[in-house]
Amino acid sequence: AGNTTVAVTLQENTTVSFEIVNAMGQKVYEVPAQQYSAGVQTFNFDASDFSNGVYFYTVKAGENQITKKMIVQ
Repeated sequence: AGNTTVAVTLQENTTVSFEIVNAMGQKVYEVPAQQYSAGVQTFNFDASDFSNGVYFYTVKAGENQITKKMIVQ
């Protein structure tokens, strides 16, 4: 685990939020929605406090949303 970075490329200035939930759907990390500029934005978080297992992170940018799986070992 340790420091982990998720990079997102924005097509325009927009509001972005980032959250991580565990396999039971409990939120374990969150970056509240805030305005970001177009281009590549990165979210850094320390996963060393997370238990081993499967997590899902969701990035919401304006009207768009993507969720991906992440495994902590």
